[in-house]
Amino acid sequence: MRKPNVNFFVPGFSKCGTTTLCSLLGDHPEIFIPACKEPNFFAMAFHRGWDWYTDLFEEADGRCSGEGSTFYTAKNFENSAVENIAEHYADSKIIFIARNPFTRIESSYREHHHSGHKYGVHVPHDLEQTLRDFPNIIDDTSYWSRLSAYRKQIDDQQIHILFFEDLLANQELELRKCFEFLGVDADVTVENPTRQLNPGSRKRYDTAIMRRIRTSKMASSAWGMLPVKKRMALESKDFFRKPFKQKIQWSAAARNFTLEKLADDASQFLEFAGKPADYWDLSEPATKVRAAA
Repeated sequence: MRKPNVNFFVPGFSKCGTTTLCSLLGDHPEIFIPACKEPNFFAMAFHRGWDWYTDLFEEADGRCSGEGSTFYTAKNFENSAVENIAEHYADSKIIFIARNPFTRIESSYREHHHSGHKYGVHVPHDLEQTLRDFPNIIDDTSYWSRLSAYRKQIDDQQIHILFFEDLLANQELELRKCFEFLGVDADVTVENPTRQLNPGSRKRYDTAIMRRIRTSKMASSAWGMLPVKKRMALESKDFFRKPFKQKIQWSAAARNFTLEKLADDASQFLEFAGKPADYWDLSEPATKVRAAA
């Protein structure tokens, strides 16, 4: 069986800057990360076989190799992912990046609106209802629960945690910590370390007109008959899909629901990571809370 030499994994957490982090790590001359974004091999793509996975690393040339796949910390896939990683790469190192739970939820909310229609999912425009209808958003923000699945099979010494907020504040320091953890030259300077990939400002949501088109059998059928390029051009127009220009609005009910689900989890995670209990201000979301209508 052909099997690549993989030294580390970045399993998430999703919507916490994993794309940016992998890009920054991959710019180190001693590190190799495949061009394939999020292979998800150990979560949902194991059926593709080892030859497919090995080919992703064919240009590694002996460098410290790793990959980032956020489905490795998705509740429905994490157990199989951890088991597979522990079985085949027991000595691998694991890097997690987390952020304020409220801002992660906002990012996930935007992503659900931006991409949900591709999977036949129509996300409510009300945040609280979205959190109730899509419990995976809360699950994926339960950092301590997700981390605990790894700690059952991976030694703590093989785990490194960094924070999106710290990466924004001092990219050079946080990258140095990652490089030291991975055992590569920590003095390497990465160009453009302040880059941010996959920003929320590029996400769009369906207007009422677009939502009716998607949910009407006749209209969606007619829409589907349009050439792909034509549909993409139309969806770039604000009449059909609008960019998230305004801050996400939190009702008091959405805030309380989130804190009820995540306050204890966040507290345990911060304690394990060596952060003060008030590192994240969870008294209210990062964006302004408004009273429920």
